[in-house]
Amino acid sequence: MPFVTLDVIRKSSDRDLNRAIWRSVLNQLEQIGSPDDSPWRRLARPWRAFYTCRTLDGEVVNGGFHQFFWNSEGELNTALEEDLLHVGANGHLPVFQQARRLFDECRIADIKRAGENTWEEFTAGYKTIPWGALDERYWALTPKLPAMLSAFVRSNEGLYL
Repeated sequence: MPFVTLDVIRKSSDRDLNRAIWRSVLNQLEQIGSPDDSPWRRLARPWRAFYTCRTLDGEVVNGGFHQFFWNSEGELNTALEEDLLHVGANGHLPVFQQARRLFDECRIADIKRAGENTWEEFTAGYKTIPWGALDERYWALTPKLPAMLSAFVRSNEGLYL
């Protein structure tokens, strides 16, 4: 049974639609290849945009930009900038770009790769990098990114069937 149908797109709540699209993305990623070779890069653009944007939102809402950049090591950065524009998340883009500059300046990926990826190394970034204001700006953005993604899917339903 497919995760995404016309009825799901048109009749589901934003939350349920996001879940259905996410399940479909994960299913596609599983079919494409192992996580070690970045299978998300081979997703079709609408699906990639959903993947990168939802990954950003999930990480930042859960643990802030530091968590997003620590876990992704910047791998999604370029695609994410393109994808935020693609889905019309124009308010989210400048906040992400500012956070990305901080990620680059603080060399987070280099620090993670040079270490042992311990809890202490991870949490040190919350104490030494000024993420707070950027996290607050992101959390205050409206509409929220998942709602924007639902609207994008609904206005481009043929791309998700």
